[in-house]
Amino acid sequence: MGKMRAVIVDDEAISLQRLKRLIYDSAEVELVGEAESGDAAIDTIRRTSPDVVFLDVQIPEVDGFGVVECLRNDPPPLIVFVTAYDEYAVRAFKANAVDYLLKPIDSERLSACLARVKKQVSLLRSERGSSRSTGFKKERLVVKCDRSYKALRLRDVSLIEAAGNYVVVHTPTETFTVRETLGAIEARLHRGKFVRIHRSAIINVDLLAELVPISHGEYSVVMQTGQTLTMTRRYREALMDLISLSK
Repeated sequence: MGKMRAVIVDDEAISLQRLKRLIYDSAEVELVGEAESGDAAIDTIRRTSPDVVFLDVQIPEVDGFGVVECLRNDPPPLIVFVTAYDEYAVRAFKANAVDYLLKPIDSERLSACLARVKKQVSLLRSERGSSRSTGFKKERLVVKCDRSYKALRLRDVSLIEAAGNYVVVHTPTETFTVRETLGAIEARLHRGKFVRIHRSAIINVDLLAELVPISHGEYSVVMQTGQTLTMTRRYREALMDLISLSK
């Protein structure tokens, strides 16, 4: 199956280093990122797309449950809550956590957790692999509009926006209103071509025309189709990474 990709989120240096050492001792896990605050966690998770996140509950800016809420429309990683308090357990499992670890974590407890996570990761990878098994699915975005289905060429999709309980998909000549979540559509997109620039907007990087700095880390995003949007600071790094990789 290959190694599971993991991110650790903890603002306590001692706890973070201990969990890192335990993970490094495991031959099944690759640590791809770490963060010490909620905002940094959201950015890191979106940038690295890990299989699993070891997430402390009490962290600055946005707590662990807030991080999960911010990611609810994204293709979700598995969440393992890590905390010194057992009072959050019920809430954690209501948030669909795959496990709940109490500090200080020992190697035996972590091994049991990783075994559980591995089963879930294997299942998810199998499902994602089958959904990408044909070239048609890789090159098309199939959406249901009214009573029919539209197969849109991904290279023609410039912008996808959330609109209440709907999503609006833009091409140079048409728009399609779809009753889906933005996260559900994002899960079917090519990660190297599409990126979220705002909580409610995803763009096709190939159709990006210009980035204009505004203020406080925000940018005006100008598309080749003439559409202009605002990219918030939280999503800047993911877009910049894609741009640099495409050079």
